[in-house]
Amino acid sequence: MHLVNNAFLQLAIFAVHMEQTRLDEATYEGSRFLLQYQELEEQGLYWLLCQLQILTRDLNEDLTEDIADVVKGIKILEVNSRAVRHIRDYILLRQLRELMYKLVVQFTT
Repeated sequence: MHLVNNAFLQLAIFAVHMEQTRLDEATYEGSRFLLQYQELEEQGLYWLLCQLQILTRDLNEDLTEDIADVVKGIKILEVNSRAVRHIRDYILLRQLRELMYKLVVQFTT
């Protein structure tokens, strides 16, 4: 069960950052990639989070309480530089891809 809680926590943290990325895209970038960010959130991160929560329910387990505390404690700084936002978004998407590969390996072994 530790694996499911850990995966949920990591994905929940990414979801918070992806939300900020999507908001910044809508606010500063003229919504050029807004649809792609929305799809990634709704059909990717949130879908996986829901599946993990269903898994915990099916296993009669609960997600640990500290997950909510960690997610609530995330502080997002305002980024005024377009270049910095682009670098942040690239790093976020790259790390998300690496996390997905890691989770696939962990859940299949």
